Amino acid sequence: MSTTSWIHSLCLACVTTTLICVGGAGSALGQCVPQTPQPPGAPSNEVVQTFPATGRSQTAWRVQWGHAVGEGLYITGAWFKRTPAEPWVKILADARLADIFAPYNSGYPRYYDLTGFNFRLVPVTPTDLGPCGTALDPVVVKEVLDRGVLWKDDTEGYRGKELVLWSTLDASNYNYMIRYAFQDDGTIAFRVGATARNLPGSEHESHMHEGLWRVDVDLAGSTHDSAIVMRHQQSQDRYSAYTVEEPFNGGVEGYVDWVDTEFTELRIQDEVATNATGKNISYDLKPMRSGTVRHPEEFSQHDFWVTRARENELFYTELPTYISNREPVTNTDLVAWYLSSVYHRPRDEDGQEVGPFWKGVALTMWSGFDLKPRNFFNITPQYP
Repeated sequence: MSTTSWIHSLCLACVTTTLICVGGAGSALGQCVPQTPQPPGAPSNEVVQTFPATGRSQTAWRVQWGHAVGEGLYITGAWFKRTPAEPWVKILADARLADIFAPYNSGYPRYYDLTGFNFRLVPVTPTDLGPCGTALDPVVVKEVLDRGVLWKDDTEGYRGKELVLWSTLDASNYNYMIRYAFQDDGTIAFRVGATARNLPGSEHESHMHEGLWRVDVDLAGSTHDSAIVMRHQQSQDRYSAYTVEEPFNGGVEGYVDWVDTEFTELRIQDEVATNATGKNISYDLKPMRSGTVRHPEEFSQHDFWVTRARENELFYTELPTYISNREPVTNTDLVAWYLSSVYHRPRDEDGQEVGPFWKGVALTMWSGFDLKPRNFFNITPQYP
C-alpha cells in the first residue's frame, strides 16, 4: 500500500472512531483549529500554518521535519512570519533530541535510547490522531490546537493556537513521545514524554528519563548570534532584586548551571537584526523543571551548554570534548544544548503482577523547555 493510500485509510478509520466515541463529529470537530492548506509545490516534509487559520492572518510558521532509525523525530528548519506583509524570519536550522538517557537507581542499567539502539518510530493510530490530527506520513502526527487562554483582562481575552508535530519512539518496554509545538506568538515548546511499561524485572525500581537536546538556533540567519545568561539576583536586604545579563561563560564555549533561586535562562540574541523599536531580536530558553540531575557521566554535571555550530558535533555525551577549544560564542553560528529530566518513582498505578506477568502502563511523564521570543515583536500581535 502506498503512503498516500495508507494515510487515507487511517483518516477514514479516525473519522469512524470519532463518530462512535463522541456520538457525532460536530462537537468534537468544532474544537479543532482549521489547518492551513499547504502551498502548491511545497516539499513533502514541510508544513505551513497561519494564525488564525481563517479570517485575517496575523502570524505564521513554516516548519520542515525529518526522522530516521535511531534518531527519532527532528526539525530541519523553522521560519516565522511576524505579519503577513513581512518575509519569513529563520528561527531554527536544526533541533532534536541528541539522545535519551535512562539510568536506574541501582547503578545499572544505564540506557542511551537513541545512540545505543536502532529504535524506530511506531505507526500512527486513530487514537493518536484523535478528532483534530493528520498523519503526515505513517509515523508523524500533525495537529493544530487551541492551547487555552493566552491573555485575559476583565472583559477581553485571547485564546492561543499552536501547530504540533509529534511521533512516538518504540524504546522496547518504554515509549517516548517526541513533541514540537510551534505557537502563534512565536514560542516553540520542546517536549519528550516517557510512557508505556516499566522495565521487566525492575518494575519497582526508581529511575530517570533525561532528554538530551541539541538546538541550532539561526536567528535571522546563522552568522551573528550570541549566547547570553540571565539571572535573578536578590539584594542583601532581600527587599529588592535585579536581573543580571552577561555573556555565556565569559563569551566562549562551555556550560552554565541552572539555579532555582536565580531563575537561570539562556538567551540567543542576534547582534544585527532588530525589531521596530531598535532592540536586538532574541529567543529565551526557559526550562521546565522539577529537579536537577547529577550523575558520574561528565555531560550530566551541567544543565546548559553552548558550542560553535559544527555539523559533525551531534553527540551530547561528547560535550566535554566539544568545548575544550573554548571558541567564541558571540556574534557567530552557535548551538544550544540542554538536559531535561523527570524522576520516575514507580507507584501502584503503573501496574501489578498478575501471575507471572506484569499488567499495567505508566502514564506519560513530560520534560522539556520553551524557546520564547524576546523583543522579536515591538508588541504582541495577539493584542487588538
